[in-house]
Amino acid sequence: MKLYSRRQLWVLSLIIISLILIGSFYDYHISVNLYDANNLFGIFLAGYGQLPAMICLICGAALLVKDAYSYKDRKKGLFVLTVGFVFLVDLFVFVMLAFDTLKYIPALPVSLSVIIALIIILIFNILTWKIFKESDNQMIRKTAWFLLLTPVLTLLVINLIKTPWQRPRMRLISVHSEVDFQPWWTIGNSIKEQLNMQGIRAEEFKSFPSAHTASAACMMTLCVLPLIHDSFKKKRNVLFYGSLLFTLTVGLSRIVAGAHFLSDITFGMMIAFMIQGLLVKLIFKENGQDVKEENI
Repeated sequence: MKLYSRRQLWVLSLIIISLILIGSFYDYHISVNLYDANNLFGIFLAGYGQLPAMICLICGAALLVKDAYSYKDRKKGLFVLTVGFVFLVDLFVFVMLAFDTLKYIPALPVSLSVIIALIIILIFNILTWKIFKESDNQMIRKTAWFLLLTPVLTLLVINLIKTPWQRPRMRLISVHSEVDFQPWWTIGNSIKEQLNMQGIRAEEFKSFPSAHTASAACMMTLCVLPLIHDSFKKKRNVLFYGSLLFTLTVGLSRIVAGAHFLSDITFGMMIAFMIQGLLVKLIFKENGQDVKEENI
């Protein structure tokens, strides 16, 4: 089974290659012209740009409960463990949506943030159960693990790269003259420890790659719907281009916020797309063979 059609793969490849080339030469110049710490567009998407990753977890957890409900009478112990796991996933999502968001949007009232988080969790639980109401348990289980593993593996890989890369963010460079711009291919930073001792957070040296953009790219998991649900087949391109546009929009907001450079968001997207494609190949199989899909 292929997540993207041949044409869509060409579009993705062309966009990513073009952005890497542009970023390799003009990363700093683009950020200098777009950076605005007080821009509402950048602030809002800093808070909610990672929402697709959280939605993946919500929907994946909802599908696990739906699958577990089918065997609750036969395997009560496994059912209880599944429900417990799902509770922890939803609790994590709630904390992230209700409280982590406040780090980026401090003006947002806590009560309103909590209400928004609860509404998002409720809506996507209902939508998931409705969309997969007639699906068989095997497909429900596979989709659940695809949705759960996509954000987890994506952010794991992103953070494994961030730590040793130590690329300073634009917002740090703009206020500390001793911090120089660092091209994306340069690994490590000699001044980081010195500035950490002066009170500069290690977080300011985690520009490459962009976790926000990679999380936004989890929106592309919508492209799996036409492969497992007939009613979405005619909407394959709408889901693809709509999700891609959202991902690019979040990426742009991270440049505006001074949190990332163009190359950061490009590699964040690329990592997310690659992990999604790999998971589809590994998870959605029948009798050891990939399910064949026609290219659009």
